[in-house]
Amino acid sequence: MPIQFDTYSDLAVLANCPLHYVPRFFFARSCRSFVPPYFAATAEEISDKTGVDFMQLWGWESERLMTLLGIPEELGEVSTYIHRPGSKGNLPGASSNVSEVFKSAFLRCLAWFHFQQLLPEAYFLDYSLKVCPIDLSLWDIASGTVPDWWPRAISGPSEISTLPEWDECSRLSELRICGRQLLAAEGAVIPARLLTRSHFSLLPFAYRIRGPVDNVCEKLHHRLGRCAWVQSPLEHHLLAAVDGPSYRGWIPLHESSTTISGVELQPLVAGMRLLNINSWQYWRILHEPFFPTPYLWANDSSVGHDENSWFYETGGKRVFEGRDWQIGSLERTDDREYALTGQYAVCDPDWLKGFLDEKGFRLAHVLRVTVRQRKYEHEDPKEFDGCRLLNLSSVVI
Repeated sequence: MPIQFDTYSDLAVLANCPLHYVPRFFFARSCRSFVPPYFAATAEEISDKTGVDFMQLWGWESERLMTLLGIPEELGEVSTYIHRPGSKGNLPGASSNVSEVFKSAFLRCLAWFHFQQLLPEAYFLDYSLKVCPIDLSLWDIASGTVPDWWPRAISGPSEISTLPEWDECSRLSELRICGRQLLAAEGAVIPARLLTRSHFSLLPFAYRIRGPVDNVCEKLHHRLGRCAWVQSPLEHHLLAAVDGPSYRGWIPLHESSTTISGVELQPLVAGMRLLNINSWQYWRILHEPFFPTPYLWANDSSVGHDENSWFYETGGKRVFEGRDWQIGSLERTDDREYALTGQYAVCDPDWLKGFLDEKGFRLAHVLRVTVRQRKYEHEDPKEFDGCRLLNLSSVVI
């Protein structure tokens, strides 16, 4: 992808930053609040990698642009509106004149570092793409309403280990939806108790037993939960992850078949880790969209989306489909509760069975349920979690 530096107005002005310039107090105080923490963390990372103070240049360019545009150095009412303490939460998709200046200055500094051959093209693109607040293909896909079959809490006191959520979530491993097999799901359990909120993650894997099975549940969930896809920043469709039709340039961030405590497993789904910070749809950051791992791919396959889902096709047949849901606008975050959103993936059962039979694997799931519980409305919650294996047979075949 050729970089057109003439699109950056007067980029050479950054060379005028004084050697001993110190960013103003306003910038130092605000660069982690008016924009996501990613910006400051990346500035420090670039400084460490290059030995050149990126934060200094970013602060200088921000001050220059604010002066040029007549934007005062003040927090104003927007700070109170966007950033609120405790249960009032933050507004991830909000912006202001100051935050837009900070973002523009950040991008200009990235371009300058690349122009000075301090940043390779791949790093420059990767850092720059994070600033975009949407993925264009996911923006096309509507988040639906909560499905009727989604787990729901039951009112009344209960111990964590005996919460009805366990049974509600466990039954999903056998669920069929309009002839499709539910393969994976994660998200908030629909609450019924004021001071208790719960969240679950149901992840599938193909397995063979290779020896005595130890206490393996936590290890399996940890391994499966880390599986992810990323796109190379040097490929096309950088801000449209599921535009397809090709998945060329996707890089799996997980190992191939591995054995853990007697269980040989292959992950079947991985989260799509977007190149941008999808802050206008931040619930899709909470749950990286499910997609099949390479073990399930075929040569004649393709990627795509419609107005309700993203999907994978092979042989002209849609065999995997991902969807998500939300309740309300989800504009504000609340660290004390789980956002009322979730995602799930369904697949063609014959397609999945064909893969398992061909490879000599069986299907199992690992389920984690996490609970945040408060005794009183005003206090911070305590978090508890537990893990269970579903349909894992220890018999060697």
